[in-house]
Amino acid sequence: MTRILLTAIGALALIVATSYANAADSFARQQSVKETPVSVELVGNPFAGPYGGLTAGGQYTDITITGGSGEDGFLIGAHTGWNFCRGRVCLAPQIEYAVTDVSVNFGPLGEVVRLEDYFQLVAVLGAQVGNSSFVSIHGGYEWQNWTVGNAMLGGETDVDVGAWVIGIGIDTLVAPQLSVGLALDYLFFDSIEADGLNGRENDSLTAALEDSDALRVKLKTTWRPAVTSNLVNLDNFRF
Repeated sequence: MTRILLTAIGALALIVATSYANAADSFARQQSVKETPVSVELVGNPFAGPYGGLTAGGQYTDITITGGSGEDGFLIGAHTGWNFCRGRVCLAPQIEYAVTDVSVNFGPLGEVVRLEDYFQLVAVLGAQVGNSSFVSIHGGYEWQNWTVGNAMLGGETDVDVGAWVIGIGIDTLVAPQLSVGLALDYLFFDSIEADGLNGRENDSLTAALEDSDALRVKLKTTWRPAVTSNLVNLDNFRF
């Protein structure tokens, strides 16, 4: 959990530092008598339209079947979506896929649960802040693939898990058509289906997971091809 929190703090600090460095550079340029400031106006909402990019981060999963067991791990994947905007406010469908090394250990049994990958579908509601930042909330559903078991337990079983997702995010343009962002996901599990189990046993497993949850921190790099401007000038990119 500590690693994930440090990752989140470091990523947020990077975004803020980049934005304010651009603002400071813009101020220094405008104070120079040898250089005439260049005025650039972004056309419309710079976050409108299609987007896609890479996702990397960490996840802490708390499985309560045995009274509380939590482990963290890393993930890497991709995301894409389309912002439909009116003024500064945008609504977007967004999908994300990632592979992970997230696992959960159960004492002497060792590593028993492994999250292999996930597919996430969410709705994103956000607003442009200043000239170059975008803050948002999101919610939706996620389909996860788990591997449960090990040699000590007599083998492994593929498990399909569903989870509801809610979260927040921030993105900042660091170059024309390129933004860097930080997102937080909170997941609470909804269903679980294991190979070879009948419906009643699957319901029992779902009930056992009802108090389990997960926290995910993601650093996103996003390409936004719809961003247009009269001139390329990073001096306008600031909070």
